[in-house]
Amino acid sequence: QLSVAEYGVLQSLLSLSAIFGVFCAALSFFIVKHVSAFAKNKDYSGSARFISWIENQINKPLILLFILTLVFTPILKTYLHLENSWGLIALNLSSIVSIIAIIYASALTAWEKFKLTNISNIFTAFIKFILGFLLAFLFGKAHFVTFSIFFSVIGGWLLMKYFVKKMMPVQIDTQQNEGENYFDLNEIKKSVLPILIFSLMMGLITNIDVIAVKNLTTSEIAGHYGGLKMLGSIILFINGAIISAIVPRIYALGWEGKRLNKQLMLIVYSSILTISFFGVLAYFFIPNFIIS
Repeated sequence: QLSVAEYGVLQSLLSLSAIFGVFCAALSFFIVKHVSAFAKNKDYSGSARFISWIENQINKPLILLFILTLVFTPILKTYLHLENSWGLIALNLSSIVSIIAIIYASALTAWEKFKLTNISNIFTAFIKFILGFLLAFLFGKAHFVTFSIFFSVIGGWLLMKYFVKKMMPVQIDTQQNEGENYFDLNEIKKSVLPILIFSLMMGLITNIDVIAVKNLTTSEIAGHYGGLKMLGSIILFINGAIISAIVPRIYALGWEGKRLNKQLMLIVYSSILTISFFGVLAYFFIPNFIIS
């Protein structure tokens, strides 16, 4: 098990990883938006070719991103008062693999294959839990535990890739930039920046506080703060799943020039409000039970 101080270190690393994950969030919105057009028309071949085109486009940016993260690793190590850089390196590697994995995760979401998505997420979480528990038990250090994230992301990526390839058994010439045949590249470039900015702002708003606490206070305080924040974020995570489920439908209707019907929107809003209401009630009336 991790001490409170080591848990504080882990939470600061995870928060930093979540900010790096802004690229995953931006790429996910982008892929879901465009692949939903193929899903609407049951065009498996076009979807497979677009995914291949995306993979070709991100190779160079991924190499550049990895180099940049390595350059900033010593600075972040000093800022967060870490013993070593291994935790940062593990999370850098995890971020790179996550960007590749999100391509397949987003494709499954766009096709509304939520069962396959859930299986992949459960599989990833299972690997993370088992390895995280073993590494914490054996070493008791946060930087060792972060490697459980790296290996779990690899496992999830391979499983989601298998599901997508099985769903879209199309032979693809990966040397061709097939995306040019499906969408206006100028439109694509214009949509990337707003999505990236929105995702970056969300990442900063939801994670910069833990990083600041780790920098300004002790690891023990960061550990307590991170634990309490994790409990509070559960409501956000649950509501986020509802949004993820409805986004492909919205995009598909958007390609047809239609809007989501009011009845379905009412169901979405009601679900979010109901979950939030009972979640806040639980934290208000039984906080000690939840925290303990």
